[in-house]
Amino acid sequence: MLVLRDQLKNLYAEYDRYILAVVKYAMALFTFISVNRMLGYMDLLNSVLVILLLAAVCTILPWNATPVLGIALVILHCFALGLEIGACAVVLYLILLIFYFRFVPDDGLALTLMSALGSIGFPGIVPIGLGLMRSPVSACTAACSTISWFFIRVVHEVAAPLKYTSESSSLEIVQAILAGMLNNRELLVYIITFSAVVLVVSLIGRSGMNWGWQLAIFAGCILQTSLFIVLTAAFSAEADLVSFLLGTIAAAAVSFVLAYFVYNVDYKGAERFQFEDDEFMYYVKAIPKRQSSASERDGNQTAD
Repeated sequence: MLVLRDQLKNLYAEYDRYILAVVKYAMALFTFISVNRMLGYMDLLNSVLVILLLAAVCTILPWNATPVLGIALVILHCFALGLEIGACAVVLYLILLIFYFRFVPDDGLALTLMSALGSIGFPGIVPIGLGLMRSPVSACTAACSTISWFFIRVVHEVAAPLKYTSESSSLEIVQAILAGMLNNRELLVYIITFSAVVLVVSLIGRSGMNWGWQLAIFAGCILQTSLFIVLTAAFSAEADLVSFLLGTIAAAAVSFVLAYFVYNVDYKGAERFQFEDDEFMYYVKAIPKRQSSASERDGNQTAD
């Protein structure tokens, strides 16, 4: 397995430009299709050619281009449905973007993936991995993405029927959207659960204890499942427990793969160092990463 890991790392180092382009294209395409599937009120944006072109543009832009363009699609669809609905979307996403770019501007991939998976009912796949790879502040990413896909649900399930099937005024539609977001107990359950999971996993993983990353994954799975069940019962919220549990199982598998490739360390070889300068005393714990036999031979030959 270590040899396979090193081979994959070497492959990525050699072809990283092309691999990133393919991943960006796939993520953007998945995101835009998810938005159109839930909304789809503007005919122009439902065109396959437009979606393919937008996804292609994302391959040459930074990761944040995908969530920003995805938000633009949501807003345009909302304006196509109604001026008041589009105005609500602009206000909400402006607030979310301010928080996102202020605190977690490098979480574009997680923000995109969590929102897209939320639209198909499996948002629980992302938070544990997000906690592993990012800092505790990324709890903000989990909250922002959750609010985003819940807003899309509210527009699809609440605002659109009012717009098409009744004589509701603009004020009534806006009130329905606000009620669908502010009084949504399921939304509160997801925000608290995912934010807590990202925070706890990140803190445990960075605690420096032996087997910290593995412990963080186990703690994240247990916390995510138990907190979701407890909060759902406490708030009397309606939630799909089966899909949530399946998402948590998938999250555990993905997280262990990430931990193996990124944090596969040899705790038996840990060393502690102490040094100082004029102002501080430093205590450092260094843990070597596991190396394959081939990598160790190459390192010894280089040293010789």
